Amino acid sequence: MSYSIAWEPAGTLIVYGGVVNFQDVMGAVFAIHQNPKYSEFKYAIHDMSRVERFDFSAVDMTQIVAHEIGARYTNPTIGVVLVTTDADMEKHVKIYSAMTKLLVRMVPTLDDARALFAAA
Repeated sequence: MSYSIAWEPAGTLIVYGGVVNFQDVMGAVFAIHQNPKYSEFKYAIHDMSRVERFDFSAVDMTQIVAHEIGARYTNPTIGVVLVTTDADMEKHVKIYSAMTKLLVRMVPTLDDARALFAAA
């Protein structure tokens, strides 16, 4: 497992590191969506600043998208932000956002991500 999850009062922080594969991403997604308080979360911060490489395909992305679309019915207002400066990740995020109709913001630092949800 190349991620850890911290449950916070208004949301969650997921920190990824090393080589991140499809199982890692889906493991984090399942854990977040299955949390009993998910419907109350204001944010999910995905800190990918320590990721060395992403190892998942377009088919894998489709499965992540399908799960996310279902979760929108439980919490349609959750804010999602990725902490990364990786140009390839930006391409994936744009595809993901177009497919889910979910605004996913990208910021360079965890402090920037936290500032987005300071009032949450």
